[in-house]
This record gives sequence, structure tokens and C-alpha cells, in this order.
Amino acid sequence: MKKIRISLLAVALAVVTAFSFTGCAVGKVDDSDKTVEVLIYNAGYGIDWFNSIAADFEAATDYDVVTKEVASNDNFESILRAGGSNTTTDLLIVCDAFGRYIDFGDKMVSGYEYCLEPLDEVYNYTPEGESKTIGEKMWKDYRDSYLFDVEIGGKQERHYYVAPWASGFSGLMYNKKVYADAGLEGTPRTTVELLEYADKVKESGKFAFYYSSDAGYWEYLFNTWWGQYETLKGVSNFYNAKISDNAIPDAVSSMGIFDQKGILKSLEAVAACLDPSKGYAESAVEALDYATVQARFLNGNGAMMPCGDWLENEMKKISKVDTSNIMPMRTPVISAIADKLSFSGESETVRETNLRALVDYADGGDAPTYADTATVQADADIVSAARRVTYTIGNAHQAVIPAYATAKVGAKEFLKFMYSDKNLVEYMNRTNGSMLPFDIDYKNADGYNGFSDFAKTKLDIMNSSDWMLFAPGVYPTSYTGNLNPVSRSSPYEILLGSRDTSTRTTPEALISSTKKYYSSRLGKLLQDSGLL
Repeated sequence: MKKIRISLLAVALAVVTAFSFTGCAVGKVDDSDKTVEVLIYNAGYGIDWFNSIAADFEAATDYDVVTKEVASNDNFESILRAGGSNTTTDLLIVCDAFGRYIDFGDKMVSGYEYCLEPLDEVYNYTPEGESKTIGEKMWKDYRDSYLFDVEIGGKQERHYYVAPWASGFSGLMYNKKVYADAGLEGTPRTTVELLEYADKVKESGKFAFYYSSDAGYWEYLFNTWWGQYETLKGVSNFYNAKISDNAIPDAVSSMGIFDQKGILKSLEAVAACLDPSKGYAESAVEALDYATVQARFLNGNGAMMPCGDWLENEMKKISKVDTSNIMPMRTPVISAIADKLSFSGESETVRETNLRALVDYADGGDAPTYADTATVQADADIVSAARRVTYTIGNAHQAVIPAYATAKVGAKEFLKFMYSDKNLVEYMNRTNGSMLPFDIDYKNADGYNGFSDFAKTKLDIMNSSDWMLFAPGVYPTSYTGNLNPVSRSSPYEILLGSRDTSTRTTPEALISSTKKYYSSRLGKLLQDSGLL
């Protein structure tokens, strides 16, 4: 079959406008059931992986694949609302939390109870020559987040409506040359040690941290530390408006979720890194655009930057950019977790020494000897669980099929093809070592030996993580009610790091304002989310 290519590389809003208001899609093609029209987001992971898989899909089937690229991300609700008479899109591979759209039904698309096509057929499919279904191969954290409760014909049912096209982790990246020049070895194990590393970098004449307020990536660190301290169960309880495992959501008692100690401790950890009085960052860093920040980090002006696993692949698209010195790290364990350990009442020095020893143990080192074996192991279980917590926005990189799609059969066939073991490896190779959220023998996969140290390290991290998923992709209170642990109108880079004292605030003040904000809103939020 002849492959049709439409390259837009326009902002998503332009595409949305074309779909929503003109009644005619940009580049609209013959809307046949043998032409799978795909709208895809071309960002950090690129689309080389998609082009390769699409070409093989065309060669193996009687389908054509038409692609439309968007270079920035937006809300794709307008595309779904346009309906089949105005858009020929059969498959969206973009960034959005589509759970919020599922049950809109006739509110969005006339004639359809639900606006998205169920994907159970894809999840239950076993690729040729394999022994597991696509759902069985998928990491459980992701698979569970893609299962939605719906009402069909008066009966409650559960169906899959979205599928993943990325799984990368988010956290701190570091420049190993800047580390070496500052006399640093390894990576920081705790948040206290992270600040010690920052001081060493500062002494060497470089900036410890680079970041940009227009990216807002310090949120990744806040979420990771919150998940470490409260555990993933505690985070889940928060978004389910439960003050304890067995609590029943209530408009009054559920306000207690904002008293989770981990929220305050995580804000304090972020604030310590962003404290302008420490001189860890350029004086004008909050005003720098992300492209400038990223370039300065890669050029060795600074040691660490919050970002995601896509960094290397994204920068390789820029000619003559050396990415050999950048590395991902497993997020340091929040030092405040010592509150939960056997030595919580000891001095800060003892707490920190024992905690670092426990992190070493979690990373495969020898067991600490500060107490009896049972006590040490109980502490180690808590720290090991925290060490595995990895935050990701990968679950919001979602592929969906509009309910009205003409080529919905072909779109499902493409997804089945995409999730074969062969193409999971192809994705990994085409994205410089990123992964889809599936079990794969990545170290023995073709191409692994040619990966960079960055890629191999991130694969190791991803395959040994307990995922803290992007909440708007999981919880109705988030994607319907906009529930957040911290209510804010500005990124943490501004709220906790601004040099303007009229703009900067404190962790305590943020929590106080959050409680005030939700005190009059929580009841309706819980109702809208189906919890009341």
C-alpha cells in the first residue's frame, strides 16, 4: 500500500480550530475504513518510532496510515466534540487525560453514549507467536489506571478506553562532568545529601540547579517525595478523599487529607532546593525560557535539572549538541522519612547517617548494623519502598479512538501491531532507550548494547520502580474535580523560589491557602467525582 503523509508541525490549537470551527479538517483525506488517520504529538520522544511501526503495519496489512503531527500540546476535547462529520481522525496519540471525556456521551458527540471506543479487544489480544495478551504484558500500575467503570444499558461495566504510548519517569538529571569537577562521586541518596551536593557544586563555581518556571518541572520532585513519605497507598487515599484506608469520603472529614504530613515535608524539601538565598541557581533563572535553561545545563553551566527520561532523545534532535555528560538519577529519598523509622528521636546526624546506610542497602549494599536485625529490616522495608517510588506523567501519554471513527477496526489493528514484542523493541530503539510500559527483556533486546549510559540507566530505573502515576490520568477527583495536594496558580519555581518577596511564599502558607480554597468546594468536588 502507498503511504500517505501529511506533516503539519503546527500547534495543537491550530489543529483543534481546524476541526472545531471550519467543519473541514486540515489535510482531510478520503474517510474510508481502510485509511487509518492518526493525530500524533511530536515532542520529546519524537515520532520516528511511529513512522517505522506504521510503515511495517502498512506492509503487513491492507491499511493505509495517514499522519498529522502536532508540535505542541493542548486540550483535545474540541477534536472529539467535532464529531465524525467534521473530522476524519481515527486515532489520537497525544498527551491528555481522556478519562474526563469518556462519559460525556451525547454532551460531546451526538448519537454516542460514550465518546471513546472501548479497547478491550486490544488488551485481550495475544500477538502472533506470543504467549501473553497485551494486557497481561502491560505493567499493572498502568493497566489498572486505564480501566474505567461505566454504565451501559442500566448495568455497571468495566472497559478499557485508553492505551499508552510512553512510560518515562520524571525527576532529576545531572551533568556528570560538573559533578566530577566538583569532586562528587555517585549521586545523592537523600534530600539532605542533595543539598550537600549542591553546596559542593556552588563551591566549584557552577550553579547547582537549572530550571525554568515555564516548565514547572519541580512538581515532579514534589510528587516523588510526597509519594515516598506517604507511600503510594497514602497518595491514593488522598485522591479518593480518604483520611485512612477504611475511611468513607465526606465533605467535612475528608478535609483531613490536606493534613498529610508528607505534603508539608515535600514542600519543605522543594523549598530548600529553590531557596534564593542559597545561590544554587542563576539570579534570573525563573525568567529564563526552558530552551535556554536546557542548553545551559547541557553546556555544563550547572549540575542538576528536573526533567524526564525524554531529555536525551529530545536534545539529540538538535544538531551538534553533546549529550554524553547528562545522566538520570534515582530520586533521592526524602530525609524526613526518618520520622517513621526506629531512630526518629535521634540527632539529625544519626538520623541522616542511618538513613543513607538504609538507602545503600536498598540499592544492593550491605545491611546496616545500627540495631538488631529485625529492627533494621523493618526500617529497610520502609526505605526500600520509598526508594522505588518513581513519578511519571507517562500514563497521560494516551492513545484513544473516537467512538465515531470510520476506521476504528483498523485503528485497533494498529494498536495490536504496535504492542507486539517486536515493536516494543522497535520503540525502544527509535527513542534512544525509552520504553513502553510492558514487560520486556530489555538487556537482551537488539540494540541495547549500543545505548548510551543515560539510556541504560533510565531503563534500569524504570524496570525497578513502583510508579506514582500522573493523577489526572487516574483519579476522577483529579480529572473531574481538579483535586490537588496544593492549590496554586503559579509553579513551585515562583512560589518557593522567587527572588521577589511579594511573590514568594512558604510551605505552611501554601497548605493554609489550600485548605481555605477547598473548604467550600470539596463537597461539590466529591459529588462531581462520584464519591458522594
